[in-house]
Amino acid sequence: IAALCGGVAAALFVLAFPGCLTGGYGEVDPEVKLRWLDNVSEAMSLGEQLRVLPFSALGKLWTPLLALAYCLWRFRRAQARGRELWGVLALLIAAATALVFWQIRAVTAAHVIALLPLAALIGELWQRLKGRRSPRWLQFLALLPILFLCSAVFWPGLEYGYRFVAAAASPTAAVPVVLQEQCTDRAAIAPLAEAPPTLILSYIDLGPMLLFSTPHAVLGAPYHRNNGGLKETIALFRSADDGAIRDRLHELGVGWIATCPGPEDRSAYHTEDGSSLAERLVAGKVPEYLSEAADPAHPGLKLYRVLP
Repeated sequence: IAALCGGVAAALFVLAFPGCLTGGYGEVDPEVKLRWLDNVSEAMSLGEQLRVLPFSALGKLWTPLLALAYCLWRFRRAQARGRELWGVLALLIAAATALVFWQIRAVTAAHVIALLPLAALIGELWQRLKGRRSPRWLQFLALLPILFLCSAVFWPGLEYGYRFVAAAASPTAAVPVVLQEQCTDRAAIAPLAEAPPTLILSYIDLGPMLLFSTPHAVLGAPYHRNNGGLKETIALFRSADDGAIRDRLHELGVGWIATCPGPEDRSAYHTEDGSSLAERLVAGKVPEYLSEAADPAHPGLKLYRVLP
């Protein structure tokens, strides 16, 4: 009966929403998928993220895998009723963790379930520590590495440690300066916040911050249903034809352009000859139809007025 009801529900769903058969991103423009969506780390599968961001991928997997290992360990030690409880938890965590082979961000469901066995793990270790005849401060000190091991900062901590050791091992190597954080500073967008409302051509990752913190609209933002805006943003930033760019900016009513150094430069807007608008702006080659609103105090975010 359950199978029959499920089949009827599935059939009705397919009839009502046939577009879902193509997948969540089935209607995304191929150019948008190639230049932007395929480079979104959260939307990558486990294998893809392990290749480009290994620490990040391992950090997302660590919590559910540690919880799963503890569930299986308790399952072996438990009696009948306990085996049911720990076995169900293990199955839930394993099934939710398997979603990483589709998209790495789907593992958040496993994180929620993993909190239960991880809390039990910390509680059990704490009870064992309290049972020993040692000073209380020493017991707390022994618990700290356990808390660190079970926390969300464990793998980011390892990554920063690795970078520090790598930099110390080769001090002559150029260390990339990360300016992404400077682009989200409220003070950096002050010129935009004070300007009359208009449309902004911005890097895709800047879109949400500009929408939230300014009175303006943005052409493209990291929402896959914003198909037209994303395609237009990529086309304009990748174009080398200043005449066409200028005309299109005026047609759309774009008043400002906002950029920020980061992965988008190298993925979405990279060209073989380095002649795209985004690449020229990074190199300081500002076209005559733009006026840079330079702010030495905030060198990360670059703002350009579109001249009449």
